[in-house]
Amino acid sequence: WNEFGFLVNDVELEGSVLVLPRSYLLWSPKTFDDVTVDSLKLVALIEPSIEILLIGTGEVSRPPKPEMVEYFRQHGIVVEQMNTSSSLSTFNILNEEDRRVAAALLHPSADWDDDE
Repeated sequence: WNEFGFLVNDVELEGSVLVLPRSYLLWSPKTFDDVTVDSLKLVALIEPSIEILLIGTGEVSRPPKPEMVEYFRQHGIVVEQMNTSSSLSTFNILNEEDRRVAAALLHPSADWDDDE
């Protein structure tokens, strides 16, 4: 990643991203407060199903929201939250092992404000 976004499969993506085993999407949350069950429901619909959802919380690691953990637990998905850099590294390792993993990555400077 850099100051603008992420490099995924040689494609520069500006802002936050949702990375899946074989694809990636721009992801709308800009701050940790924007990360909700609704912003991630797509992950529960993917087939074959995702085993682990990594949530990169920006520069600082933050605990997972209980409602998020419960929602994904009901779908058989484990939620792990850590800072974005660690989430990205963990995704790459698990993906190399052919694990069914997704990573929702807030840009490390994601707590930006559109009014600034």
